[in-house]
Amino acid sequence: MGTMPIGRLLASMAIPMMISMMVQAFYNVVDSVFVARVSENALNAVSLASPFLSLCSFVIFAVIGLTLSRAFFLAQTDVMEIVDYGTDYATICLACSLGLFCQLCFERLLQSTGRTGLAMVTQLMGAVINIIFDPILIFGLNNAMVPIISYNYGAVKPERVKKTVRLSVIAATCIMIVGAAVFELFPMPLLRFFDASEHMLEIGVPALRIIAVHFVLAGFCIVAGSVCQAIGNPFYSLIVSVCRQLVVLLPVAWILSRFGRLELVWLAFPIAELMSLLMSTIFLRRTMVSAEKAMQQRMAQ
Repeated sequence: MGTMPIGRLLASMAIPMMISMMVQAFYNVVDSVFVARVSENALNAVSLASPFLSLCSFVIFAVIGLTLSRAFFLAQTDVMEIVDYGTDYATICLACSLGLFCQLCFERLLQSTGRTGLAMVTQLMGAVINIIFDPILIFGLNNAMVPIISYNYGAVKPERVKKTVRLSVIAATCIMIVGAAVFELFPMPLLRFFDASEHMLEIGVPALRIIAVHFVLAGFCIVAGSVCQAIGNPFYSLIVSVCRQLVVLLPVAWILSRFGRLELVWLAFPIAELMSLLMSTIFLRRTMVSAEKAMQQRMAQ
């Protein structure tokens, strides 16, 4: 952590996690691809069971989260700090999982009622964006970077902290440029993986191209959020996420939908990412300045 060249250290920690999460991300995508190739009705038929199963799953998960979380962690460790943190995390995630199950339910309802164009476009966008964001940035590069920054921040090595941030931003930006290029240049082949109908292609091609615009900005924002978490300011990351989703993305999408043109709705993604970029830049600068001052004070002591 403290001596290996930063570039080699990032690669050695990020690549195994990236591969692992990539395999998991492909799991659901591959299932959907093959079911869709049977027919759109086959995918709809599979989806009909989802609403009932979603509600039952939420009830079970909520009960487990509220009643068994602490017992589970006590069975795993006797470190009370871990037990307390784990119990809080599991309780909140499981008890508040209704939103996740509702999202899955509503998506399946769209499919089962014949709105396959909209349902499959949203499914594809979620799957592809998940594949790009999770394994490469959030679970791959933002987890590989966090312990490196945390270690060197604690060891009072400011130059290694700065270099890690700089290389992470460069790597994330380059990766997202590749992802954006794929969406811009090959939207039709991506949609045809799902055996897309002409109607789905008509909706999906402009959607993917518009949404891809914000990928490059998102790379920096994700890295900035993880830097804040690594140095002890996780609240900054939370503020950016909440503002992006609730304050900008949803209201802007609703406003643009009033114009009656579906392609305008997709503009909400790059608009929300511009806001996220502005806030992430401000918070990253504040975090780095405060971290540098703290390290200077410790070196002086």
